[in-house]
Amino acid sequence: MKKMMLLAGVCCLLAACQSKEELQEVNPESNAPMFLEASIASGGVTSRTTTSEQGVSNFELTDRIGLFQPDEDEASCWEFEESGWTTETAMNWENKVEDFHFCAFYPYEETATRSSVPMPDLTAQTGELERIGTFDFLAGHCTMSYADAAGVVSFTEDNAFHHVYAMLKIVVNKSSAEDELTIHKVSYEGQDIATSQTYSFGSSFAEDRLMSGSPSTSVLTLTPEAVVSGESYTFVVLINPVTLSSSLKLSFDYTRNGIRYTASTENLVSEYAGGKLYTYTIRLKKENILIEGNSIGNWESQVGDDIWIDENHTPEEMD
Repeated sequence: MKKMMLLAGVCCLLAACQSKEELQEVNPESNAPMFLEASIASGGVTSRTTTSEQGVSNFELTDRIGLFQPDEDEASCWEFEESGWTTETAMNWENKVEDFHFCAFYPYEETATRSSVPMPDLTAQTGELERIGTFDFLAGHCTMSYADAAGVVSFTEDNAFHHVYAMLKIVVNKSSAEDELTIHKVSYEGQDIATSQTYSFGSSFAEDRLMSGSPSTSVLTLTPEAVVSGESYTFVVLINPVTLSSSLKLSFDYTRNGIRYTASTENLVSEYAGGKLYTYTIRLKKENILIEGNSIGNWESQVGDDIWIDENHTPEEMD
C-alpha cells in the first residue's frame, strides 16, 4: 500500500513538472528572444543598397527594415549593424511551439501599416548606378516557429526578400573612341511606370498588392548632362512592374561632335516584371541608333535581336 501511494506521488510530481514545462513553452514571459536575418532571392543577390554592374547587391551598415509580427499592424524597425540586425526594443516570440507568419519590407518607413507601406519616389532618380539602392523596395514573407532556427526569424533561401520594382539598364556605346558625346536627356515613357505606389501585405506574395496613387506618372526623365569620356555610359533606373498596351518608349537628346540630335524607339518590350533586370546596349551611329542586344532575366543575361531606330538631327548647331 505504501508502495502504491509512493508511486502515485511520483506520477503526480512528474505530471506537474511536465505541465510546468508546457506552460513555459507557451508563456510569452519565457526566455524566447527574437532575432532576424535577411537576404534576397535570385542569382545569389544578398540584398540591395550597393549594386554592381552585374546586378549583385548587398546590405550596408545602418540599413533599416520594417518587420510586421503576427496580428500587428505597426512595424518594428530593425537596423543592420556590425553584429547583425538589431532593434531598439527587445522582441520575444509569443511561444516556442507554434508557427507564426511574419512580413517585412525595405526601406523602413515609420508611417507604414500592414495594408499601406509607402514606396520610394521613382521620379527622383538620377540614373546613377551607385544611387539605385536609394529607390529600391524589397518585401518578404516568412512562416516559422521558434524551434526552426533557435529564435531567428529568417528571411533567407525560400523566404528571401524579393525586389518589387523592375530594373532597366541602358548602356550607351560610342560609335568610335574619337567621338565627343554629351547626353543631355533620357526619357522613358509608358503608362504608370513611375506613378507613386503603396505596398499592401496579404498572407503571401500571391496576395500582396500594389496600390497606385495620383497623379499618374507615365514619363520618367533624366537630365544627366553626361560627358561620355570613355567608350560607354550606363543609365540604371527602377520602374513599376507594369504590362503596357504598347512598348516602352525610350528617347535621347544628345550632342555628338558638335551637332545636336534626338532619337527614340518603341521597340522595347511592353511587360516589366518585378525583380527582373532588363538590359539594352545602344550604339550611337551617324544616321541612326543601333540597339545591339537586350537581356531579360533574374539578373541573368539573355541576348536578343538587334533593333535599329531613327536618329533626327536638330537645327541647333553646337560650337
